[in-house]
Amino acid sequence: MGLEHGSMGGTDGSTPGGVDAAALAREAVALLGGGSGGSFGGLGALRQAFEDAGLGAAFASWVGTGSNLPVTAAELERALGAEAIGRIARSARAEPARVAAALAEILPRVVDLLTPAGALPGGADQSAALARRQAGRP
Repeated sequence: MGLEHGSMGGTDGSTPGGVDAAALAREAVALLGGGSGGSFGGLGALRQAFEDAGLGAAFASWVGTGSNLPVTAAELERALGAEAIGRIARSARAEPARVAAALAEILPRVVDLLTPAGALPGGADQSAALARRQAGRP
């Protein structure tokens, strides 16, 4: 099941915050660089942003094969920055606070899905993994 087919949210396709889960998942992939103009340039750069924000252990759990550690909306905003959250909120047509809360729930699963082997893919492998996951293929 791909990122766009309800695998991220509730049965009605929304997150508990009421944000469209499929739209938010697409934005999360674009944030990683899966779309044009990705903000972070890949999982490695996103990992660095989380490490810089003191959230390296949480990010590592999302990549690893065990349970995903949670992050709060405030922690997520600290890692991604208010500008990135605002850009995603505008694209998803939702309030930034709701987007941050929903992303705090969805982003760990997106990263987990993009790293099924428990390691960050490198270079071209990462781009191919993002494209496959966005298209609903393993």
